[in-house]
Amino acid sequence: MSTPTREEFEARIAASEARADARFIAFEKTIGDAVAGIRHENTELRGDIKAFQAQIAGEFQNVHGEFRRLGSIKTTVWGATAVIVGSIFAALALMVSSFDSGRDTAAQTPAQPAAAQPAPIIIQVPQPAAGASPAPAAPSQTAPK
Repeated sequence: MSTPTREEFEARIAASEARADARFIAFEKTIGDAVAGIRHENTELRGDIKAFQAQIAGEFQNVHGEFRRLGSIKTTVWGATAVIVGSIFAALALMVSSFDSGRDTAAQTPAQPAAAQPAPIIIQVPQPAAGASPAPAAPSQTAPK
């Protein structure tokens, strides 16, 4: 083997540097293409995210409206509950006042057991027959003065 000359050695180094430069340029192009693709996808994703945010904002407005409507339903339910409870209290008050009224009425009239009252005596006077003369009147008894 012979020793390479300085020119051969420099030619080999230059060829090696050229190959390295070519690889580096190819690598830069690959990285540049990848970054451009990422930027493109990033732009598309940002558009999708903005559309999704707009959709969420619209849905939020709908939900907010539903909550407002549910608030009025809640008010209606509480109002109906108050009416029902008030009606129950009114019915109980009516029953208590009726009971007290009956108790007061019973206190005003003395209670007498039905068995203690004697049965009424019914006296029937015979009627004269149609052609008979009237019976003589009984002498009146008057007390002397």
